[in-house]
Amino acid sequence: MKINTDDISFKNFLNTLCHNCLTEHVAAVFLPESIAEIILNNVYLHNDSIDFLSENSTLETNKLTSLLEEASNEKIISLMNYLFSKKLLIDSLLEYTDEYAREEIIENQLNWNCNVGDSIFL
Repeated sequence: MKINTDDISFKNFLNTLCHNCLTEHVAAVFLPESIAEIILNNVYLHNDSIDFLSENSTLETNKLTSLLEEASNEKIISLMNYLFSKKLLIDSLLEYTDEYAREEIIENQLNWNCNVGDSIFL
């Protein structure tokens, strides 16, 4: 059975998943450096990221890069869990995954027995 990994099919599949499942997939597929890059590319996340990573919330946003570089992998994953909306998770998975990564995400999700709905995506 062929798994459809085109943008529309994959986006439809991702939209059936809960926020927690999506964050698990992003954490499993992306390196913490990639998650940090997504944070840096989305200006609206900067202030909240600084608040999360630093006790000094008055730091300038240009210090965010160094805060992210110093943060542990676990801290970056926690930051992602705290800040990323479902839409940002889906957009990131669409933008940064290829056919094989998408296929692996779908297979993993089906194996995790989460509530993914009908198998119309297969």
